Amino acid sequence: MEEIKIGITGVSGLVGNYLAEYLLNKGLAITGFSRKELKDINIIYGDITDKSSLVPFIKILIYVFIWLHR
Repeated sequence: MEEIKIGITGVSGLVGNYLAEYLLNKGLAITGFSRKELKDINIIYGDITDKSSLVPFIKILIYVFIWLHR
């Protein structure tokens, strides 16, 4: 069975960080998309407003959680 690959944008924010912690505790593989470095989470660096930086993030994933706020 293939490993479930989950991506979270906004992983350095409040909701994204809680979601990442929850999923990691469930034993799932998480990749975050962020402009900031985080401990214990694989990060692909980029800006959500830059489409070209999203491509490497989306190409490796099966599920993507996107958290945006103003």
